[in-house]
Order: sequence, then C-alpha cells, then structure tokens
Amino acid sequence: MILRTIFFISLVSSFAYMTGLFLIYKNDLTFTDTADWLFRILIIVSISTILLIKKRLSNHFLSIREGLKIGVLSTLLLSFLFAAVNFVYCQKINPTFTDDLKSHYKEMHYQKMLRKYVHEQWNKDTVTQGAIDTVNRGIELNIEKYTAKNFTTIGQVQITVFHALLWGVLVSLTVSMLVRNVKE
Repeated sequence: MILRTIFFISLVSSFAYMTGLFLIYKNDLTFTDTADWLFRILIIVSISTILLIKKRLSNHFLSIREGLKIGVLSTLLLSFLFAAVNFVYCQKINPTFTDDLKSHYKEMHYQKMLRKYVHEQWNKDTVTQGAIDTVNRGIELNIEKYTAKNFTTIGQVQITVFHALLWGVLVSLTVSMLVRNVKE
C-alpha cells in the first residue's frame, strides 16, 4: 500500500513541478527564485505527506529508521521524476533555457568581476576596453573550465537529481524525527 502511495504522490508532485515550470516560463519568471521554491515546497510536501500517511497506516507508529527508509525511497523516485521533468523542460518546453542560463550567468558575474578587476588589479575607477575584454575572457575561461556542463540539459538533469537527493534526505530525516513515536 505504501509503495502505491509513494508512486502516486511522486507522480502528482512531478506533474505539479512540470506545470509550475511551464507557468514560470510563460510568465517570464525563469531566472527568479520561483522555480527553486516550487522545487523545495514540492519535495517537503511530498515526503511529509508520504510519511504521515505511513504513520496513519501503521496504527500511528513510525520509528525514525522506518521513516527515514520510506523517505529515502520516496526521495529516490522524486529525484528521478523531477530530473525527467527537467529534461523535458530543457528539451521541449524551453529549448533555449541552457543558453539563456549561460547568458544570465555571464550577466550576473560580469559587473562584479569587472569592478573587482579594475579596482583590485589597477586601482582605478574608470573602465577601459582592455579591462572589459579581460573580464569577458575570464568569464569564458571560468565557464569552459568549471561550469560548462551546468549549461547543458544533462548538466541540469544531474543538478536536479543531486538537489532532490540532498533536500529529500534532509526532509526525510527531519520529518521522521518530528512524527516518530516517543515513549511517554
């Protein structure tokens, strides 16, 4: 019974995640914290709901070990379903997402790096074309060496799996400790 519950709640959460990502994309909120909050809320609500249902099915008894086991199992399924949703999002719903993410990354770091480079390296307050070129090359080198994979669909899928596993295990442990039975 609990496996069907885990599967059902995970599918509903994945559908909600897909719908949320679609709405975020349509409302031009792609590079806000909205998607991150949607992701976290769905992980928390899904795992909490599954553990509370398990406790009710077990005559209101749930040990930390059992809760953690069910939570981790739920997390595994959620992480792969959310990764599949992210794959579909990057490939079909918003096929320019990874390129847009790379551009957003560059814009986000450009001004900070430019100010730091001009001020720390040259002790100047004015920006020259040479400084702009150097900072642009530095950002490109950083992307090539360290973050290029993040700007691919597979990189986004891997990040989703990692974050879902991390959040899921933390939520599972926390909720298991909160809903466990304590001897009075």
